[in-house]
Amino acid sequence: NVILRSHHPDMGALDFYSISNITQMERYLEYTFMYAAYTTRWYNDFEILEMGEEVNSTHDMKSWTYWLADFNGRMMGPPLLRQLRVKPKPCGNKVDQKANCIPAYSTKYKDTDVYGVGWKTALYSEVMKNHSPWKFTEKDTGTTFALFRLYGQSGKFYELGGYTATLGPTRHD
Repeated sequence: NVILRSHHPDMGALDFYSISNITQMERYLEYTFMYAAYTTRWYNDFEILEMGEEVNSTHDMKSWTYWLADFNGRMMGPPLLRQLRVKPKPCGNKVDQKANCIPAYSTKYKDTDVYGVGWKTALYSEVMKNHSPWKFTEKDTGTTFALFRLYGQSGKFYELGGYTATLGPTRHD
């Protein structure tokens, strides 16, 4: 629940379920998710130390990565973001004959292309060389996404797979 709910509304943070556009998604990731997943202070306002650093001289405590902001739980590993994308389809009109529209998500319009930084089309070898954060994965046969699937507006599960990016163990990674 700590990752889904806004804890800093004064900074522009929002709840996960109130997201309705890309700008709000960016605000959610920056001000809600990142603060919940990568906290830097204990509940008593002492700064969190990185593993291996010296113990705070006045308080005998160490910190470890992956603690959530409420300190009631820990992540089981680095956060993994997943994105499903669709290819634009032509929908020319009288004003712009070459206009494209973004269709509703479906397997017909599912995007599986290879992209580099900035979502620009790229060669696979270029993406691997430049360590692009987003990589397309087919339906996962393991359990990576099986436990965390969400229902879409249609009431059906989104399919497994998609573009994924693994975040580091700390906010700076």
